[in-house]
Amino acid sequence: MLIDNAKSIWKFTLKMEDKQNINMPPHSRVLTAQAQNGHLCLWVLVNCHDTDRIEYPVWIYGTGFPLDEGAEFSGSRYVSTVLLDDGISVFHVFVGLGA
Repeated sequence: MLIDNAKSIWKFTLKMEDKQNINMPPHSRVLTAQAQNGHLCLWVLVNCHDTDRIEYPVWIYGTGFPLDEGAEFSGSRYVSTVLLDDGISVFHVFVGLGA
């Protein structure tokens, strides 16, 4: 039986910025966002054979902080809430549809 190794899980270390873009293959599926070694990371299921890349917007907001007036959450999905600094800092991660 042959196994199609077209899928893989990639990790992206996110910057601590309200909005950023990450380049991933089209139709990538965001699995989760979590803290790893004090950094906010995003794990994504991708098709490794797809050499095209598109930008996916990522928003990160701390609890109690104002959201960007221009943030478009209608085309995004909530991914996870992540605790950093031993639970002192709480961030909420959203990922938009690819461009």
